[in-house]
Amino acid sequence: MTEPGALNVGFGNRVLTSRLVAVLVPGSSPLRRLKQEAKATGKLGNATHGRKCRSIVLMDSGHVILSAVHPDTLCDRLETVICGDGDPVNRAVTSRIVAVFTSGSSSVNGLKTEAGRAGRLVDLTQGRKCRSVVLLDSGQILLSAVHPDTLCKRLPEVSGPGHTGKKET
Repeated sequence: MTEPGALNVGFGNRVLTSRLVAVLVPGSSPLRRLKQEAKATGKLGNATHGRKCRSIVLMDSGHVILSAVHPDTLCDRLETVICGDGDPVNRAVTSRIVAVFTSGSSSVNGLKTEAGRAGRLVDLTQGRKCRSVVLLDSGQILLSAVHPDTLCKRLPEVSGPGHTGKKET
């Protein structure tokens, strides 16, 4: 069992859940670049202990944590929303999402350009058409191939103060 406020990413290594932005699946070129940039800037944490990297944990500070734990295992411990439409899936922590935009307008393209220059852009489309731009409270931008309406349907219903993240029946 994980202690409150911390998520075990493998071998006793923990990250603060309040600072966690997304759990991503390695393999795509944009995520390989994200790892390289994090390594070059000294913001890469490797918690794999020599094993295969199965998850990339993105933090609001720009740190990138590599984990040998499967993304579904990590996400089972968190309240997340699926940002991909295939398997494997990429997930964002629902409490960190500020807005979901439709891709294509000039103002959204400006957001993407600015985030790309600042190193805050994460492409989760895996080569597919970008349909959604997800703005996180950390200032990072996630590009998703999932339609904004579908992403919003995947978000849990908000029930006001004391929200537990569970849908009410």
